[in-house]
Amino acid sequence: MKNVFIFILLLFLFSCSDRSNYNIGDIERVGEKKVQYSAPKNNSETFKGRGVKEDKKIIKNGKIEYVVNNLSGIEENVSGKVKGFQGDVFSSNLSNNLLIINVKIPAEKFEDFLKESASFGKIINKYVSYTDTTKEFYDLKERVENKKIHLDKIRRYLKESKNIDEILKVESEINRVTDELESLEGNYSGLSDKTSYSLLLLEFRLPFKFRERSVISFMQNFKDLYYNIINFFIILIIFIVYFTVISTVLVFFSGVVYYIGFGKLGIIKKYFKKLSLEKKKK
Repeated sequence: MKNVFIFILLLFLFSCSDRSNYNIGDIERVGEKKVQYSAPKNNSETFKGRGVKEDKKIIKNGKIEYVVNNLSGIEENVSGKVKGFQGDVFSSNLSNNLLIINVKIPAEKFEDFLKESASFGKIINKYVSYTDTTKEFYDLKERVENKKIHLDKIRRYLKESKNIDEILKVESEINRVTDELESLEGNYSGLSDKTSYSLLLLEFRLPFKFRERSVISFMQNFKDLYYNIINFFIILIIFIVYFTVISTVLVFFSGVVYYIGFGKLGIIKKYFKKLSLEKKKK
């Protein structure tokens, strides 16, 4: 009976010591813990202390440049192949001699799609990058989980708070931890998307035929020069005709004015002569 009493007493003391973790001065540390992490060497590895296998997280991106004889039908062909790999074409831009297509492929099928992409045309340039973000990915994952535990414990402590000061301090801490959690979740979600889907930019160009384009350009320039010379002479002839007509009209009008005013009729001349005689008489 005495042993049972001692056992109950120890159990009560332990429960009280667990309650002491929720002192208001220590709420910043509630639920926090350090996580030691080492990146897996293989595609999957059992992490020490967790007992679960976690895959490596690689960001895979690339760019491929092609030379093709014709741009028509390429976008439909690429789109069909991408859908076959459960991917998506999220942008496409076509100009006179260039077609740019951006595709999104599930990361686990990226290498297979690269092999299939050789059928799109003659590859003149190919670039693929692999960035290992395994450590960053699982560190973020652990921090999100720990932050959720931290937030849950603070919320439980809020229910046990008995005065206004404690409630205000705990609510302030809840807001701070919530902001941190949302930021971590955003980073984790973005990194998860980057490692789940690979981006590939495909550029298709028409071949550059220098000689053919040079001959075409020369002939076109020669034609332009020929038409410009013809147009110049046409404009010159029109100008001469207009100038001759206008000059003739002006000369004729000037002759008429002179004839009426100062010529045989001499109306203006006679008028001024009459004025001159009247002044002399006075």
